[in-house]
Amino acid sequence: MHFHIAQDDNQAKEKIPFKFRVSCTGEETDLMLNANDTVLLGKLELSSCRPGKWIQRWYYGGRLLQDRLRLRDLKIPPGHVVQVIFNESPMPQVSH
Repeated sequence: MHFHIAQDDNQAKEKIPFKFRVSCTGEETDLMLNANDTVLLGKLELSSCRPGKWIQRWYYGGRLLQDRLRLRDLKIPPGHVVQVIFNESPMPQVSH
């Protein structure tokens, strides 16, 4: 019996450490996020740690990080800080 683990399977399980600092309070949060996830999925993960904080902007090195970017492509070294700005607005309601 042979087991084959595809490289994509290994990449899918790879976690990257991120350190976030909330701009208005200076509070920091450390998270391990999936390398293949997008910034948008990372924002969802961070919002699960901070209920009611749905709308976020992430900045690193003075640049706004776009939601479609993959976390692995950001190449942020461990220990470096991603600045987070939260909008205090509640999550928008969807009308049916």
